Amino acid sequence: MEYFSVVPKEDCPHVGNVPTSHTFSVRAACAECGDANENWVCCVCDTVCCGRHVNRHMLAHYEQTKHAVVLSFSDLSVWCYECDCYIVNHGVLGARLRDAHEQKFGAPPPESSSRRRGSSGSSGKDKGKGKGKAPAEPAPGTSP
Repeated sequence: MEYFSVVPKEDCPHVGNVPTSHTFSVRAACAECGDANENWVCCVCDTVCCGRHVNRHMLAHYEQTKHAVVLSFSDLSVWCYECDCYIVNHGVLGARLRDAHEQKFGAPPPESSSRRRGSSGSSGKDKGKGKGKAPAEPAPGTSP
């Protein structure tokens, strides 16, 4: 049996196309079918649609609009359809991720260990290594 891993990117050029303002609810249903499971929000226009394990409406949204960057309400991961990869260096998505975390868990996300120590960040050389597992899906050739 062959296994695949998804290696997240830190340098997605499409994150730069995402506006800083946002309005969404992590409890919103899919705009197309009304399903409330495994939904994603478009980081460009805040449209909420279901993922690939439901009816693939977020993929259809991307194909129609070319809005590439989406945020999962399930695990708060960020996916880029153009890069076909998860994104770990969120840049302008920071406020959007904090808001989603607060809506989902009722509290702000925990600060990274580097911020607690007063550092402005790591050298970048070890970013993402040893920080836990990358989300398990989607497998290569598939997307949310």
